Amino acid sequence: MTTEFLQYLVEQSSGIVIALILIMRVDRRMDELTTSINHLSELISVNIFKEGEEKKDDLKNRENEIRENLDTTNFQIHAKKVDLKKEGAKNIRRISKPAKSRKQA
Repeated sequence: MTTEFLQYLVEQSSGIVIALILIMRVDRRMDELTTSINHLSELISVNIFKEGEEKKDDLKNRENEIRENLDTTNFQIHAKKVDLKKEGAKNIRRISKPAKSRKQA
């Protein structure tokens, strides 16, 4: 009975040792998988952040272009107003000159 018990104990312990080895291998592979997933998620987030920054920069550049165009347009409108005021003043002087000459005659 003691021999059978020892044989049974050895068989069970060898099974336990094999199971522990397999569990350790699976655990190591799980750690490698977790590391790989973390690395990939960091790469993805960095790329998304870069794309977001590029889009942000593009929008900022477009905004600056629009502001420059608006400033140019405002300057042109102001210049046109000044020209119109000068032209209006010339027209008023021209119209008023004949009236003065009529009074003299």
